[in-house]
Amino acid sequence: MPGGPFRFSNAAWTTALAWIGWLLAFILLTGGIGAVRWEIIDSPPYYDFATGLFVEADFLAKTNFDYKALYFEEDRWLLGGAGVYLTSVLPTFLAVLMKVLPKPGDVLMAYHIFTFACASLTALVVFAIVRSQTNRVGGVLIAVGLLTLPIYSVQIDMLGMDLPMAACSVVAAWLAISGRFAWASVASTLAFLMKA
Repeated sequence: MPGGPFRFSNAAWTTALAWIGWLLAFILLTGGIGAVRWEIIDSPPYYDFATGLFVEADFLAKTNFDYKALYFEEDRWLLGGAGVYLTSVLPTFLAVLMKVLPKPGDVLMAYHIFTFACASLTALVVFAIVRSQTNRVGGVLIAVGLLTLPIYSVQIDMLGMDLPMAACSVVAAWLAISGRFAWASVASTLAFLMKA
């Protein structure tokens, strides 16, 4: 146990080192996903998110976050107009990126990196869940299988809302399995706020 003004128990050091290991794994996996998908780092969103999420984010950015006006646009959702995702926090997040970053390509890159991070978080939590039920090898196989599954792999490229929702959902499942039901309900609420 290290001395000095800050004394930590062995359990505290073990917990801190475990969290550092998970953080390093997250950074490396996100970087690995980014390296594999570098050619699409500034590609535009697919049609359904371009006409939904991105239209709504653009609406918020242009109106300086006028949610009242967005609410009155909401009846256009069946026609594919702005206001499709009024209950989601992602259009606001994307609108902030549009306001802060100087070029559209920068916004696309930032949102791609965000989706890479969501994919990485999902894979790591799936690994943790499966490892707790089987073993480390089983966890790695299922996590790699998830990342390479065609329907999931395409989601990584789409600049959508499904990966943030999936990340929050698997975190909620992991927290529930761990018996942390209050935090699981918070994560479930976040999943709903990503995409209803």
